[in-house]
Amino acid sequence: MWRTLSIRPRDASGGHKLGFMLFVTATPIGNLSDASDRLRTVLGDAELIAAEDTRKLRQLASGIGVKIKAKVISLNDSNEREQVESIAHQAKTVNVVLVSDAGMPTISDPGYNLVKQCHQQGVEVISIAGPSAVVSALSVSGLATDRFCFEGFIPKKHAEKTKFFEKLRDQPRTMVFFETAPRMVDSLEVAAEVLGDREASVSRELTKMFEETITGKLSEIAEEIAQNPRGEMVLVIAGNQANEVDYEQLVTKVIQLVDAGMGLKQAAQEVSENFGGSKRELYQRALAEKK
Repeated sequence: MWRTLSIRPRDASGGHKLGFMLFVTATPIGNLSDASDRLRTVLGDAELIAAEDTRKLRQLASGIGVKIKAKVISLNDSNEREQVESIAHQAKTVNVVLVSDAGMPTISDPGYNLVKQCHQQGVEVISIAGPSAVVSALSVSGLATDRFCFEGFIPKKHAEKTKFFEKLRDQPRTMVFFETAPRMVDSLEVAAEVLGDREASVSRELTKMFEETITGKLSEIAEEIAQNPRGEMVLVIAGNQANEVDYEQLVTKVIQLVDAGMGLKQAAQEVSENFGGSKRELYQRALAEKK
């Protein structure tokens, strides 16, 4: 049995100001054993639940042994802007629980506009902590965790991916991304071309039976993922340590290979793989110097 934790408003001595609240509530990202006692209590005691997918919410509740008594409404990407004012208004008179399909709402999931509206209307917003695919993948990546940034979903189209990664080329922090399995190989290859063949990791099926984290160079991970492009995936890429890359010296190596008869693109790739630096950057700099 779990200890009952009331979500009713408390007076000043209890830590919360008087009034009702919006509870931004994390849910398991795979393994239902990650459901906390607090999650069960909040779902069971709620008066209104705004869920990304109402069917998945009821499946979750059944799986963790919670009977939902609340009114359940849909809050997703297509209707969030129309719903937020009404929900925020209701949060002044009843406790509202916000949940997404998995993990923490608002993190590449619906809820941002509702949270913002609640703050504007003076409704207290409380976080019910829990599983996060971003932090989970980062923690097992083997990459620097002291400073990192979350960049959300990678664009779908190849050309847009190139521009997307170009803007992140000089980012010194470890970067975390969401990507779908069918597009992951292309994203890894574009990232390697634009950023250089950096250290990275891909975690898939986090907290589930077939959880796996693959580490290595971007190109190495792409080769392995190509053999089995399945599962929900989180990509983590090392930040740019520009002070460790001497492009002037590397471009000299590229030109030496070109003068020896190698094609410019191949030379840029060869130097990038062996000495670091972005293949695209090496190619462009060497091309400019040759002109």
